Amino acid sequence: MSFQIEFDIRGDAADAQDAAPAVEQSLLDCALEYISAAFSAESAPGAMMKELERILDCRREEWSLLVLRRFADLLLGHAEWRRKSAAHESRWLNVCGYCLRPGFGYAGDEWRVSEAWKLWFGGTTFPKNVDCASQWKVFWRRIAAGLKSGQQAQAFDKAAKSLLNSNGANAIRENDQAGLEMWRMAAAMELVPPQRKLKLRQALVSGSGNLTEPMFWIVDRLAARVPLQSAADCVIPAAKLLPLFPEMMRRAVQSGAPKSALFALAGASRLSGIRTIDLPEKERKQAVAFLVKHNAPEKWRRMPLEIIADDDESRKAIFGEELPMGLVIE
Repeated sequence: MSFQIEFDIRGDAADAQDAAPAVEQSLLDCALEYISAAFSAESAPGAMMKELERILDCRREEWSLLVLRRFADLLLGHAEWRRKSAAHESRWLNVCGYCLRPGFGYAGDEWRVSEAWKLWFGGTTFPKNVDCASQWKVFWRRIAAGLKSGQQAQAFDKAAKSLLNSNGANAIRENDQAGLEMWRMAAAMELVPPQRKLKLRQALVSGSGNLTEPMFWIVDRLAARVPLQSAADCVIPAAKLLPLFPEMMRRAVQSGAPKSALFALAGASRLSGIRTIDLPEKERKQAVAFLVKHNAPEKWRRMPLEIIADDDESRKAIFGEELPMGLVIE
């Protein structure tokens, strides 16, 4: 079963170069030398991304897939740099994950992600360091779309053991950044069977306390009617999601209806054209009324009643950050 909304992934080198500013080979070589020197030094790497922007004379959001993947190749080829110190590992995970995101879309990405996956089994070198623990989860969230279903399941199941207590409730404290990143990582694993996603979503929506804005992103990814990469059988069925729908709207009101909550509601009630996934018309109209009342963007108000494609803003909201230039999803 496939979605009526189709995603066209164009990630070849020509597209990347057309979409992003050209970078001279000499500047790229300087940037690669800088990365090698920064990670080879005994002292902690400094503000690498800002320095790379200076060397390349363009903002990181403008780096093409070609540039990003050249950086990722260098870092993946020197995974031992992570072991020098906690600061080295935290920066390695952050920069490599940024350069390899979203795990697909450019020639050789399947190989790159397979190389990255070899790191999974050893875990972070400095597990007690908060930054390393957080960046480890960020790394896997960023490249989740490139992982195979079995790999996603492994990552999801390991996270779920820490996210839920013995009663099936959220075990993560509100100010636990590494725990929040673990939630975000788990939510990015779209290929996981729906019944396992439902357990996590129930723990969030049915729990006590207000949901923060980052938590609504997690709710959205777990309840998405139109996934980024998976088939319909990986989406929580409408019949299972429906009992949680009123509570989701109550939670949105309780939290002051932030933009992230409105986007999550629009995503959970979004029309896909697949009967087993789409919520009943009554609930979708309720969602529209709620979105209108709280001044959601016009396109979000249409999502529960029309089959519409994503734009740049919604794609950014779904991924959690900007997509690389040169990766076009239509």
